[in-house]
Amino acid sequence: SRMTTVVEEEPYAAVVAGTHLKCVCSHCFLRSEDKVLQRCSRCKVVSYCNSSCQKKDWIIHKDECVFLVDVSPNIPVSSARLMGRLLIRKYRGESTSVKAFNGRVFDDLMHHAEEIQSSGEHLQLFTSLVHGLQQYVDEEFMVQPTELLRYFGRMVINVFGITGDDQVTVGEGVYLGLSALNHSCAPDAFVRFRGRTAILRSPTAGQKFSNELTIPYTNLDTLTSDRQSTLEKQYFFKCTCKVCRNKERDGIARSIQCDACNSYCLVTESRAVLTCIKCAAVLSLSVDEAIRMNQEIEFHLEKQKDASNDVPRSLKSDIAMYKKYHTILSRYNLPLASLAYRIVNLSLSIDRRGIALEHAYSFIPAYRRFLPSGHPLLTYCLLTACTAASFADPIDYSFLNLLDEARDACILSHGVDDPLCVDVLRQISLHNSRLQNSK
Repeated sequence: SRMTTVVEEEPYAAVVAGTHLKCVCSHCFLRSEDKVLQRCSRCKVVSYCNSSCQKKDWIIHKDECVFLVDVSPNIPVSSARLMGRLLIRKYRGESTSVKAFNGRVFDDLMHHAEEIQSSGEHLQLFTSLVHGLQQYVDEEFMVQPTELLRYFGRMVINVFGITGDDQVTVGEGVYLGLSALNHSCAPDAFVRFRGRTAILRSPTAGQKFSNELTIPYTNLDTLTSDRQSTLEKQYFFKCTCKVCRNKERDGIARSIQCDACNSYCLVTESRAVLTCIKCAAVLSLSVDEAIRMNQEIEFHLEKQKDASNDVPRSLKSDIAMYKKYHTILSRYNLPLASLAYRIVNLSLSIDRRGIALEHAYSFIPAYRRFLPSGHPLLTYCLLTACTAASFADPIDYSFLNLLDEARDACILSHGVDDPLCVDVLRQISLHNSRLQNSK
């Protein structure tokens, strides 16, 4: 394994997202599917795996608990609860005394207060948060408005979404050391989570921590304009990394399949016609029409994010959209791949194995192309594809090759001793014996 765990860090402050308060422990952030967690008997808001987790969290929860009891039965949004925990630590003098592994304290974090004041979206969020905090946090813990704005800035600009191995965001946390790292769409390292512990891994063997390392702040499986707009809105900078400067990347990400051969045609606004990059055939489809097809899928995916929890209905709608375009758009088309990945995840969630199997391999070429080696999302995509492809009977060598690729990706992103990796190795031996027995 080339990849190295550079550093592991616990959060300075973290909270479980509102929708997960009953099933995710508010100390260790591990999700409990089978056993019921113990709720705090006073506030009845936060839950814990056991009394050990409860005791460890009590250091900060004892003040938070009073806040929560005072506003009961209303549960503040997670950003207000996170700000509450940050203000508790400030009140105790910890914003300057608690140091990260690289010496950073909370007050060292960038706050971009001036930019926030001129940013409509952030300012609106801040205004509503202040209103909520005045009801929620005891007066003695509150700070002056200018200081509160700086605290808000430090929180929103440095917060990490804490995700489980299934990529579901279960909470958010502020990590003092890791927040020193800048963004790149071609990063040197990646952050993933084991419970609430943030793990920084790099594809470079023996990599030591340095503030010069870069990590991705946003999803890399998206078009450049989407990434840049997210980064500018949330973090107030324009990304000019080599990936953002690569004009061909988005052309491939929106590409159309060539009619004459198995290659593809780049789709960019600057092109007059669609020409195959391999056989130079000119397609009859117009560039405008190709762009419209991509936008239709992108709009559909955006709309589906906010769709209700009617999974069978969402799945039906996704499949209809996929069928409409899967023979026209290329295997590297990112909106189409995102749609196929969604179809597989939804069909697995309601045990529609036939649908999962049918789409199992369809999103892999695009994700393989656009996600850098060692990215945890690439591992999850490959593992999801493996789960879907395992329903084939009999299983074939293409499935076993995919499983081998998932194992290699998992060793890179998670390390050979990680439970996820151990499980993949177990599956490989299981399916190998299954194949032997079927001969």
